[in-house]
Formats: sequence, C-alpha cells, structure tokens
Amino acid sequence: MKTIQTPRTFSGAFVLVTILTVLLLFQSLLAHATPTNSPPRVLILDETVYDGTNCLEAGAAQLAIPGCAVDICSAANWYGIPGTGTGGPTGFGFDQYRAIIIGDPVCNFVSTTNYLAAMTALNATKAVWTPAAAGNVIIEGVDNAYHFTNNVGAAKTLNRGIAFAVNDPTRTGFYYAMSCFYDDFVSGNTNAMLVPHLTGFGNFVVRGYLSCFNDVHIVATHPVFTAAPPLTDAELSGWSCSTHEGFNAWPASFVVLAIALTNGAYTATDGSNGIPYILVRGEGIQVVSTIELGPPSATNNIGTPHTVCATIATNVVPRTNVLVTFTIFSGPNSVTNYSTVTDANGTACFTYTGNGGLGVDSITASYMNNLDHVITSGTVTKLWQGACVNLGCNALQCLSDGTWTYNFCVTNLNGSPLTALSLFNAPTNVTFTPALISLSPPLGVGQRTNLSVTINGPASLTSLCFSIGSYLTNGGALNCSIPDCLTLPTCCNHVITNSLTFVSTVGLVSTYNYSITIQNVTGTPVKYVGFGAGQSCVTFLPALLDLTLPAYGGPGLLLPSQTRTLNLQVQRTAPCPGTNEFYLSTLDVNLVGCCSTRLKLPPAKCLGIGLPYDQSVVLASTPVLLRAIAIGPCGFIWVKFYDGATYLGDAVPGSGGGYDLTVSGFAAGTHQLSAVAQLADSGGGVGEVETSAPVDLIVLAPGTPPDQHGP
Repeated sequence: MKTIQTPRTFSGAFVLVTILTVLLLFQSLLAHATPTNSPPRVLILDETVYDGTNCLEAGAAQLAIPGCAVDICSAANWYGIPGTGTGGPTGFGFDQYRAIIIGDPVCNFVSTTNYLAAMTALNATKAVWTPAAAGNVIIEGVDNAYHFTNNVGAAKTLNRGIAFAVNDPTRTGFYYAMSCFYDDFVSGNTNAMLVPHLTGFGNFVVRGYLSCFNDVHIVATHPVFTAAPPLTDAELSGWSCSTHEGFNAWPASFVVLAIALTNGAYTATDGSNGIPYILVRGEGIQVVSTIELGPPSATNNIGTPHTVCATIATNVVPRTNVLVTFTIFSGPNSVTNYSTVTDANGTACFTYTGNGGLGVDSITASYMNNLDHVITSGTVTKLWQGACVNLGCNALQCLSDGTWTYNFCVTNLNGSPLTALSLFNAPTNVTFTPALISLSPPLGVGQRTNLSVTINGPASLTSLCFSIGSYLTNGGALNCSIPDCLTLPTCCNHVITNSLTFVSTVGLVSTYNYSITIQNVTGTPVKYVGFGAGQSCVTFLPALLDLTLPAYGGPGLLLPSQTRTLNLQVQRTAPCPGTNEFYLSTLDVNLVGCCSTRLKLPPAKCLGIGLPYDQSVVLASTPVLLRAIAIGPCGFIWVKFYDGATYLGDAVPGSGGGYDLTVSGFAAGTHQLSAVAQLADSGGGVGEVETSAPVDLIVLAPGTPPDQHGP
C-alpha cells in the first residue's frame, strides 16, 4: 500500500453544461460513517491505474481536494480492507474515504493478469465496499487516461468525474472508468454482459461494439460539471474512439449523463437517441429537457393530496394548450397516468391523493414536440409516510387458502407513547387476529417494534386495503389512522422442515435419508406427492409417494391445512454440481396436479471452494489455483475438482489450509467449477462423498491488442 499527499498540477480545465430541467434524484442511502477529514483521503485500486502514485487519477483527486491523501492499494491487499472504521492494510475502512477510484490503465493494460486480479478483487469484496459507497457514483465507458494528453474532453471526464465522486464530504463516492475492457479486450463482446463487480449497486448490462463512436451528446449534468468552462458535446466527441462500452441496462437510481449518437434503443429526456455510456448517481443531477417537473422531492402523510407541475420551456413553440402526460412509474401509487394541457404560461399540473400506502412514488411528465419526438422530464419523488405511525419491513406468508400471516414493524410518530394499534376498515369478508394489539409497555416516541397478525378472507383474495389506528391512552379514543394496502401471495405447498441424513457411500454414490414435513395449503385433498430433481446426478427414491400407504402416513389423504412428515431417500452421484433445486408437486386422487413448488435440498455442510471466487475473470493462458476448504469441523480423505462433469484432477493439501489444484488450459467461456470430497467418518467407516456449491470461472481469449484507434 502506498500513500501520497503531495499535490500535482494537471492541464485541462474543469467542466460544465447548462441545462433546463432539475432532477433531484431520490436514493435510499445505507448507514455509513462520515469519511475522515484529517486529511481527506481517497482510495485507488492500484492495478486499475497507470504509474501508481503518479497516476492521473491521484492527481485529479488532489486537484479536487487540495491536500488530499491518496492510498493506493494492490488487488492482493484489497481483500483486507474493512467496510467501516479503521484497520486493514491501508489503516482505514472503505467508508472513511471520500471516494473509491477504479481508473483507466491507459487501455492497453486491461489485457494483463494484474488488471483481471483487480476485477476479481472488486467482485469478491463487493458486499463490503458497495454499502460504503453511499455518495456520488460515476461510471464511464471510456479510456480517458489514454486520451488525457491530446483531448481536453478526456481530461475533463477524468478530473471532473473524480471531483463529482468526492463532492459530498459526508459520504464515500465511487469513480469507475471502464477503460476498453469490455470492448477491445473481451474479444467479440457484442452481446450484453452483466458487470459482476457492480451488482452491489444493481444490475449493469454492458456491451462493446467492435467499432468506435465519436459523435457524443450530453443529456444530463451536475454543478460539478457546469463550472466554467463547461464540458461540451464537441469536447466529448472526436477522440478517434470517444466511447468503448455502452449500457443496455442499469439500476433505476442511476441517470444517463451522456450518449453516443447512433441508432441506439435509448431515447433521452431531450428526445435524442443513442447508446448510454456515462451513468451517474447522486443528488442535484439535472437532465437536459425542455419540460421541467417540480417540486423535485416532497414528503407527505398518506391519505393527503400532492401536486406536481410541469412547465414547457419558453423557447418551445407552441407551449400553450400542449398535452402533457404525468406518469407515476413506480411506488405505492403506480402505475398511474394522467393527461392535461398546458395553460398560457406553458404549465400543467397534476394532483393526486396518496392512498396507495407508504413508500416513494417516482413521477415524470412528457409531451410530444412538433417533430413527433416524446420529450420527458427528469424524475421527481414523493415520500409517503404515516401521520402518527409509520409501517415497514412487511412480510406476508400464505398458510392455507384464505389464511395469511402479516408481519410488519411500526414506528411511533406521535408526540406521546403509543398504547395500542387497531386494524379495521377491511372488506366485510376479511378479519384480523388480533384486530386490536395492546402494547405493553407503551411504545415510546420514535421507537419501533415488530408485530404479527393473521388475515382471514376468501381464497380468491389477491389484494387488500384497510386502516391502522393508533391509541395514546389505555381504553381511550382512536387518535389517528393511516391506510395500508397489501398484495397477498398465492398459496401453494408449505414446507415446514426438511433435512438430509447421510446413510452410506458406494463408489461415488452417496445415499441419504430425506425427511420433509409439508402442509397442504391448497383447497384440495392430496393423495400423491412427487419429487422432480433439477440435476441428473440427484435421484429421489421413490419419486412419487402415495400418501394413502402406511409408510407415508396413510390410509388417509392429506386434507387441506393438515401437515405430514414424509421419509424417503435421496442419492447423489458425484460430481454433482448445481443449485440443489427440485420441484415438489402435490396431486389429487386422479393424479391431477394441485400445485408445484421449486425448493432446494439442504446445501453441502462441509465442503466449499475458497479459490477462485465466484465469477472470477482470467485469461485463457493463465494457470488457475483451485482451493477446496472445510466450511465446518470436517476432515477430507480425498478431494477432486470438476469442470461441470469433466474431471480436472486430484487436489493435495496446500499451505493455505485447504486442498489445492492448479489447472492451466481453460478454454474461453464460462466454466462451472465444483469440488468433490470424501469426508472422514468419525467412526472409522466410509464417509459421505460431498459436492460443493459451484463457482463460475470466466475465461477470456485475448483478442487483437487493445485500443488500436490511435492517440
């Protein structure tokens, strides 16, 4: 780990673009600590930048925050950084940094094993660093360090991109230049590909195009990007390869900042069409549009009205009597559409009442211009909360046809302790048990508690709206109530318990006693239960049970709401990679299916794969270390590795505490690796042959040398 604190000066001015419409992006931020400011710090993943402590990204951070300390951490040490607080190889957790920076190793170096090790480290630790990155996020499909010297726009995307990431002093940001990895290096990548190391934010689907786009258009911005001189379309265009990666899909919390103007499927808010290649997340982002919607955010008690107004820009002709459509595209009151026309000031308004329950509505407004292009506003948000109590953490389970359990938590928003809650105003054929919940001791102001009730109603019921009331004195009058609406799950098979008990092993076939307790939650008596394995290496004995036989609880049928424990056997033939999924089907006396449920057998209890991490990426020529580890107090007699059903070799005890095998020559593609081990039997007999949960190894065939597009 290297730390630098000496400021550097870079050529290239900061950026900006004027724009017409405000989008205050609502986002649910995870709990985090405020980054350290003594001095402020940024963290750079070493193998993703060029020239270590002298990299352009380090200079950009110090340009944005004079005196900033820069910690440069290798992929090998990245695993040891904690999510919060202090400690680890850098001395600081991820949430102590103003930004986490994943840079551009001037494109050419994405072909190295070091860069792939960095991507693997990012993916393996995403559950640790992603929650810390609660601030501004920017993801760019560019190799801006490569083009930095000869292109003002490249310098601006790097300098101002990092300035955007560090802009919030109270939260950790994230900057990622994807370089040319998914375009030049992932040879032939014209198909959409999930970016595995970003899934902590949501699903990003990216692709290369095997050609360069040089005509670029800005469709959103932020005050960081609009500092004079502003970033322009011209500065982002004409790099000889202005874009490398484009996005097919991204999380709803992200906004498109710039597109490559081509025949893409994406239509921006200003009506332009192309391929998104820069995405941002954060407060204060503005979209380019000729229709402005406001207010950008608001909070109301449910059951009250809310108004949003859209105004068409003054340079639009006509702007009077134009049809505007308001859409609540997500949230408790979605999907709602309302259309009305603009007045003499080019303004149209929409008022609705928040009767859908608690949550956040996301709203847009749109109109069709005189070129028949649909122009859309930025998204505004509306948070609906309770006036006296707030509800959350809802969980619903169907117990039988017409019976559900409803688990929820309630927060007291009153100014006095809460003594009781009531559930009422349900349809006449719906009841709650209990309908009145006494709280002892009373729930203090601002405190939260978990509650559970049983809902009874018609089996055909799919949704339900009712009221929840609060009481501040014992036996007193109702002081406040709020509406609540639920979507009820359909009933099917209810599995209460299931377990596997090892019996014996013959060769590679292990036999288990399988015990499963089910409840008939359909309205039909069940005579047969069927088991259908999702993997050819798994066999249920027998696969169809007749419940009228004494061995399976007979002679009676399994009547509605009754439970029964069934005992059968399961055989696994190693190697047996896969998800352990199977289908449990219940059938009536005529062998007509009542219901089918996808379930999982209990997972491996002893054997896991420590290396490689799931979805690791390597070159075809790279030797890969496979390591099996014990995930419980178990010993192994032997361990073998498989690629699907293809035997790779026997592992031997390694210095890292597991069983190791190094394999070379993996072909390009995705390989599903699993370990198979015979467990040591404490009684001295032959132990179980167990198969680990699989991991995916992505192997890339190097294409032509990256970035053959000139300076």
